[in-house]
This record gives sequence, C-alpha cells and structure tokens, in this order.
Amino acid sequence: MLGYGTLALAGGASAGPAQADRRFSLGQTAAGNPIGVWSVALSGAMVDGAPAEIGIVAGGVLQSGDRDRVLRNDGKAVTWVSDGQLARGRTFTMGGEVSAGLARLGELPGASAIQLDGMATIEVIYL
Repeated sequence: MLGYGTLALAGGASAGPAQADRRFSLGQTAAGNPIGVWSVALSGAMVDGAPAEIGIVAGGVLQSGDRDRVLRNDGKAVTWVSDGQLARGRTFTMGGEVSAGLARLGELPGASAIQLDGMATIEVIYL
C-alpha cells in the first residue's frame, strides 16, 4: 500500500492510505520506490440530459449501500442510477477530476529525472 497521506478530491471526497482500492500508482523510481498515487472523483452524472446518481456495481449487482463517487481499482464498476435502479437511456455522461499525491522530496532521487507512469483503462460495459 502506498502511504502518501489522504488525497483531497473534488466535491469534498477523499482517498486515504487505507483505501487502496481508490488509489492508483504513479510508478516507481529506478530503485523500486513508489513515486506517488492518483485518484479520480466522479460527479455530474446525467442520463439523456436528466440528472442521475452515481452508483457502484459488483458482480453485476447494484450495491445500494455503496455511494462512493470515486473511480475504483477493485473490480467494482461505476454506473448511472435513476430511481434506485440501473439507469436506462441513450446518452450517459459523467465528469471526473484527477488528484495526485507525490512522495516527499527526500524520498525521491534528487539527481535523476523521474518519469510518472500512471494509467487506468476505462471500459464501457453494456448490461
């Protein structure tokens, strides 16, 4: 687990060190030390131009108690919800804001350049 403190996310959300399922790596130094982490806060869900809620799906089932509006890396999917159910429509939109946290300067090599290497694949799955 990368321990760079709590990332403050858009909309007042946060991703703390214990929430590894909400944080993504920015790569490692040549010595193998973590460079930092990043996370994405989600907002503004719309279906066919109407406001919707952001929900979480695990194993194809909507998790009614999980309303964490953060991109996940634990196999759970983010989805659009209307009236407590998976939303139906033609046009689905949602915004995301990225926040990053880097290791302390003393933990990074000062004499060499460091290349950030953060990546996530966003898949669209039709249920």
